[in-house]
Amino acid sequence: MRLLVLLSALLIATASWAADLGYQKDVAVKSPTRLDWIFVLANQSLPEAPAEWLGKYDSTNQRYDYFAPEKPAAPKEGRAAILFISAGNEPAGWKNFEATCRKQGIVFASPHGAGNNTPMPQRVRIILDVLDDLRQREKIDPDRTYIA
Repeated sequence: MRLLVLLSALLIATASWAADLGYQKDVAVKSPTRLDWIFVLANQSLPEAPAEWLGKYDSTNQRYDYFAPEKPAAPKEGRAAILFISAGNEPAGWKNFEATCRKQGIVFASPHGAGNNTPMPQRVRIILDVLDDLRQREKIDPDRTYIA
């Protein structure tokens, strides 16, 4: 009986791990960024962002397309990552980076709603929300993180 329970738990864990691999559309940001996004815009760390900067933006409603490589990361180093910011409001860039990401085991993400027409404070927040979410999902090497 114990063996059956153990095998069932292993099967469930393996299935949930496998579901996190490959290309996924419309992944939700789990929580607001821990990065000091205000400094990027204000050139100083303020306790709170001015109210007009974000309007009704909610980090947990932010979505992005995401690729999690099946190739295991090297034990002591993190994965390389590409965060592609489209000029339009739809995620883009995956077709251009797909072969390289799959072959080299590179994480890829592209946010929804972060195009050139998005107000700059909100655009910065979206980008850093997605970047921080990637860092919570994967061990990302900061020296091999590319924003395009």
